[in-house]
Amino acid sequence: MQFFQLADSIFTSQDTLNKPIELLKYTFNSIDRESKGLLFKYGFVNVLEDYHVYLRTDVKKDISSKIGYVHHIYEVISIIKKELEQEPFTRLPDEQRRILVNLNKAIESDDKELAEINLTQLNDVLRLNQNEMEKLKGQTAWSIPLSIVGLVATLILGLTGIFRPLSYRRIRNIVAEEIKSQDKEKQQLTQPQNPQPNV
Repeated sequence: MQFFQLADSIFTSQDTLNKPIELLKYTFNSIDRESKGLLFKYGFVNVLEDYHVYLRTDVKKDISSKIGYVHHIYEVISIIKKELEQEPFTRLPDEQRRILVNLNKAIESDDKELAEINLTQLNDVLRLNQNEMEKLKGQTAWSIPLSIVGLVATLILGLTGIFRPLSYRRIRNIVAEEIKSQDKEKQQLTQPQNPQPNV
């Protein structure tokens, strides 16, 4: 939001000495330093794309100010296009982007040897990425069955925790009734029996 607000002030400023793209880059770099590299993780082009959406959807702006922003929206789109032309691989990780830029230069200069070197490097990077993905697949393959086993065990323990007091109560009642019936039998055995009178 700090970048968006400063970008708003850049586009609404009457200062014609500096190009908006340069001011936007200065702003991006400054906020990136303040945020300890937070913006760099997204990249300049991605942040500009988010700013473009912000300009189109910010509900706080009234209709009259939105009309003024239409020109700024087109400027932002133009800047994004120029950036993508200058750095066509901005969305890729640094290592892959570096190799592809070098490969592109080698193709443009018709340097087959340099192109082969870059292709080999790209192959190595892609192979390493593939190995990492295979390791992650192996880890996730085990995590799903383990999570299912954990869920079933939790349900079983939860159900036994709910029904255990009922079973203890039932057992206690059965034992208590048995003790009462045995006491009655003992009392009947220990009581003297009245002899029947002779008629």
